[in-house]
Amino acid sequence: MDDRKLNELLNKALASLNDEQKKKAKACKTAKELLDLLTESGVELPDEMLEEVAGGKDDPSTTLTKIRRY
Repeated sequence: MDDRKLNELLNKALASLNDEQKKKAKACKTAKELLDLLTESGVELPDEMLEEVAGGKDDPSTTLTKIRRY
């Protein structure tokens, strides 16, 4: 998944969070923490995005750097 598509999906997911959840999302130190927060918050994520964020196709630290751009 290219960076633009990942950011687009993440922006949609993050937009569905309340203010408290958004603060928690910004405090996540790993992609796994962010993934866990989103899924615990009831956000449905596409399989391709789950693989990307979990590091299935990319180094998780690199993916989190991409996520931080939101």
